[in-house]
Amino acid sequence: MKTPSSAAQLLLVLHTHPAFNRRDIDYFVQVMGTDPMRWDNQLTSCRRINREKIRLLQPLLVDDAAELLAVYPYLQQHLDQLHDCEVGLLCPSDEAYPESLRRLRNIPSLLFYKGDATQLCLPQIAMVGSRQASLPGQRASREFAYQFARGGFVVTSGLARGIDAAAHRGCMDGGGKTIAVLACGLDDVYPKRHRGLAKELLDSGGVILSEYPLGIPALPHQFPIRNRLITGLSQALLVVEAARHSGSVVSAKWAVEQGVDVFAVPGSIYSPQSEGCLDLLKQGAMLATAPSDVVAGVQFEWFEQSEPTPLLSSQAKAVLALLGSDPVGVDSIVQQTKWPVARVMACLAECEVAGSAQMVANRYIRR
Repeated sequence: MKTPSSAAQLLLVLHTHPAFNRRDIDYFVQVMGTDPMRWDNQLTSCRRINREKIRLLQPLLVDDAAELLAVYPYLQQHLDQLHDCEVGLLCPSDEAYPESLRRLRNIPSLLFYKGDATQLCLPQIAMVGSRQASLPGQRASREFAYQFARGGFVVTSGLARGIDAAAHRGCMDGGGKTIAVLACGLDDVYPKRHRGLAKELLDSGGVILSEYPLGIPALPHQFPIRNRLITGLSQALLVVEAARHSGSVVSAKWAVEQGVDVFAVPGSIYSPQSEGCLDLLKQGAMLATAPSDVVAGVQFEWFEQSEPTPLLSSQAKAVLALLGSDPVGVDSIVQQTKWPVARVMACLAECEVAGSAQMVANRYIRR
């Protein structure tokens, strides 16, 4: 893991200082600039920071990287902890820090990450939704993420149960890279049941990201704050399935504030898990019934809908071409192909195994 920059190391020290909280340090970055090695020259003239905070901050600043360990001997312990947990560190003055996050009003002063940090700067689509997702919602999440990955997008989500987990898995199924943003320190995974998913994500070249230092547990108030990173990293937000007043609706509000386009997948008017999406559509979110709806909105030119049946035999493809959204009986397919029933049934079975066809009341539809 690459050694953090001197600016990131100084910010790490400030994050562990009892006189300051994360909001204080984020505000310092917003007011005095992204490089804390230059703050000392601005403190005396800065009128936007409380005088008491300035008095506490001034003796803690250094302007030479060589002074860091001399002034803060405990810094090495923090760096060793990061190294042991294979966690990297970025601050806003680092070249690898995502440009999209530098534009946020409340810019994160530190990013802790596992995996390949270069993924943070690639085109991304955020996908969020209910933890108690329905089976159709999980299917939609997985299939949309699969297509986004095939089109070259990174899929960003929160590693939660339901829609988030389906999005991460769908992206990996499509051979893509996915980013999980957590609301806790990266020495643990929340929820714990997704430790295996987190390992798969990293093994496939993805990234796990947080703005919280090691040792910070996942607390309820941190999840809405986490959501602004999910949307801030992305070119578009897709809400797949969400209840009213849910965290996904909060994410949509962050996206609007950040100038990120919001899309929503419609659901049943009788389902509580669709109320959030339907409300968003009423409020001006864009309708998404296919991955191309989202991609068209962000105008990403080299997205292509992937071929859904690359492994089917030529005969199975011929049978699949006869299927649509209306159920078709086996007799009808036999009449059109002039093939024996056994051959048609074998082709239909092949389509079902590939996930391209589905039996409904002894008839078949195309998925």
